[in-house]
Amino acid sequence: MSEDIVFKFQLGLILPKLRDNVGEALSKIVSELVDSVNAGRVGDDPPIGMDEVKQLIMQDIEIFLDNEILPSIEQKSANTDGESDTAPADEEGTTNEEGES
Repeated sequence: MSEDIVFKFQLGLILPKLRDNVGEALSKIVSELVDSVNAGRVGDDPPIGMDEVKQLIMQDIEIFLDNEILPSIEQKSANTDGESDTAPADEEGTTNEEGES
């Protein structure tokens, strides 16, 4: 895929959907992370830096994609490559959806 098309997908499709569907929830998760880490500071420890927060969240998002999202998408994609999601037509001697032969 050309970089121009990928960039258009990012701006026109992916980023708006992420903002609309994930933005608020991710913001809450990041805020909880910052609050938890800062609550565990001892003495003169500086507050957690946003670069560190970003790095941690990006690692978690990658793990989440690798373990939760991408496997199911790959499975769906594999099922549609040359296969139909519908059951084959009833053949003689088999039962149909209602359990009749």
